[in-house]
Amino acid sequence: MRTAQLRLLAIPILSLALSGSALGTTSNDPLPPGIDIPGYAPGPVPFHPGEQLSYTVSWEQLPVAFARISLRNEPGHSQEWLGEATVATNRLVDVFYRMRAYLREELPAGSLASEQVFIRHNENGRLTEYSVNFDRAAGAVETIRRKRDHVEVRRFAARHPLGPIGASLLAISQPIRVGASMTLDVFAATDRYVIQFHVARRERIHLGADDIDAFRVIPTLLYVSNPKNHYKVRQATIWISADQRHIPLRIQADTFVGRIYIDLAKAPVKAFARAFSEPLRRPSL
Repeated sequence: MRTAQLRLLAIPILSLALSGSALGTTSNDPLPPGIDIPGYAPGPVPFHPGEQLSYTVSWEQLPVAFARISLRNEPGHSQEWLGEATVATNRLVDVFYRMRAYLREELPAGSLASEQVFIRHNENGRLTEYSVNFDRAAGAVETIRRKRDHVEVRRFAARHPLGPIGASLLAISQPIRVGASMTLDVFAATDRYVIQFHVARRERIHLGADDIDAFRVIPTLLYVSNPKNHYKVRQATIWISADQRHIPLRIQADTFVGRIYIDLAKAPVKAFARAFSEPLRRPSL
């Protein structure tokens, strides 16, 4: 498997491996006319502190990586949540291409309005760190990309911005019915993604040894701040459990190197398990 192909495996996984654009300090204009992003009030969140979801990532029917999403209370602040996600290639793939990615998102439990996102992306020993800071009073989002000898800063005007985990929790907290749609403004790494999610139908999917009742959800990318990332995923489908938990069961992404599956490997469990071998820390480069 070529290194260039392996690099693309991380693209649809939890927005952890999104690449930045040219280095420097830039400012971005507001969204183009015609794109309307509603504000959504959170409903009951079916994913709670102390729970985690584990996933296997496969490419052309070969297991290539593992991912984990966790939620916990911020120490000393019961109304503040820390969402965490990790992605790691497996030992066989590590021989050709080694990737470790970690995302941490701070958000209030009541509003799910993301406050800060931190991403550490280590690709074959090349470390890049990203910070996304949300200034809701000013209606602005600032993203910072740090490498050892470069810093890139980008600024966006945004009314209802979210990080990847905040957006996911908000989406699954909403009533889900066939025909419904919602549009979210998601920021990850240095880029902005306006994504519309449409619930296409209800169906049963085979996962592991079980047949599970699920909603088929079709995401459509309405806008991306860095068009270079647009071609990497041609289309995607998400299946969410049709029970009260609304658990993401499977993501199928078609890219120009083939089809990628991200499948739920383990049901939610109580107690947060350490998902990454590197110590947690703030941006330090």
